[in-house]
Amino acid sequence: MQQFSHFPGRHLAGVFIILLSFLIPGCRAEKATSLRVGIVQPHINESIMVNPAAHGSMVREIVKNAAAQKSDLIIFPEYFNVMLATSPWAEIIKSSDSVRKAIRRISETTDGPRSMRDLFIQQSQMIRKHMDNLYGELAKQYGISILAGTYFAHDRATDRLTNRAVLYDAEGTVIYEQDKSFLTAFEKSELQLDAGRPQDARLLDFNGI
Repeated sequence: MQQFSHFPGRHLAGVFIILLSFLIPGCRAEKATSLRVGIVQPHINESIMVNPAAHGSMVREIVKNAAAQKSDLIIFPEYFNVMLATSPWAEIIKSSDSVRKAIRRISETTDGPRSMRDLFIQQSQMIRKHMDNLYGELAKQYGISILAGTYFAHDRATDRLTNRAVLYDAEGTVIYEQDKSFLTAFEKSELQLDAGRPQDARLLDFNGI
C-alpha cells in the first residue's frame, strides 16, 4: 500500500529545499491560496524497481490514488527511477554478493559497462524517455503536477553525471530540473556522480506560489 501525506501550500518551498538540496539563503515562499501536496512513500520492491513495465504500473496506481485525493502536486522520493538503469542486468546484480562483483560480472558480458558510472551513463537516455512518457502522460491525464523523483542524467557535452529531479506541470511539460548539490560519500566514490551547483537553483512560480 502506498502512503500519502499532505501539506498546505505555504510549506511547498520547504519540501523542495529538503528533497532537492536547495540551500538558498533568504528563500521564502510567498503567501498563497491552499495547495494540496501528496508525498509518496512507496513500498520498495526490488523486482518492481528494476522492471520498467512494473515500475510504470505502480506509478500509474499511485498517481491515480493521489488524484482521487485531490492532490495538486505529487512528490516521489529521490532515487525512485534510478535503479531502472540496471534492468538489462537485473539477474546478475541480484545474484551477486556486492556491487563490485556485480560490475565485474556485467563487464564480462557483451557490450557490458565497465563501472557503475558507465552503466548509468549508458542507460541515462532510456530512463529519461521512460520518465517523460510515464510522468508526462499521467500529469496531463489527471491535470496534476508531478515531481518525479530522480534519475542519473548524463550531459554528453561535459560528460557530467548528476542525480537530477524533474518536475512536470499539469500539462505534462517539464518546467524545472535540478541536480543534487550535496552528494553522499557513496555517490562520490562508488557512483562517481558530479555535484550540481547551488547557484543554479532558482525560485519557481508554481500555481501562484
